Amino acid sequence: MRDHLDTHTIDFIVPDVPLLKGQVLMDRQSRLAIIARRSASHVHLVRIQPSLLKLTRISTRQLVADWMDSDCPFDEAVRKLQEMSKRHGITDGARAALEDLLASGREPLQYSLFT
Repeated sequence: MRDHLDTHTIDFIVPDVPLLKGQVLMDRQSRLAIIARRSASHVHLVRIQPSLLKLTRISTRQLVADWMDSDCPFDEAVRKLQEMSKRHGITDGARAALEDLLASGREPLQYSLFT
């Protein structure tokens, strides 16, 4: 019998998941992240790592398994991440990604409605 809590035996193929630049996410520990860039198989998240705000690359499969949508609005999430960067520090990549997100904003949700 298959253990449904075993994350190593994911028996589905992740479809083209509608992920948007600027989408606010939360992990199981309620840590905040924002999608800074995306491709077909990977996303780059601006998120807090142990005592440092970083830009990290994870697979779409890992994102689907470990992250979920957050109720936190985009503007508030960016503000919270900026505050965390002042307290914990930030890498150059994460700083550039946050600045790009502030300049360009969040992608319109209409792009994912009809896919």
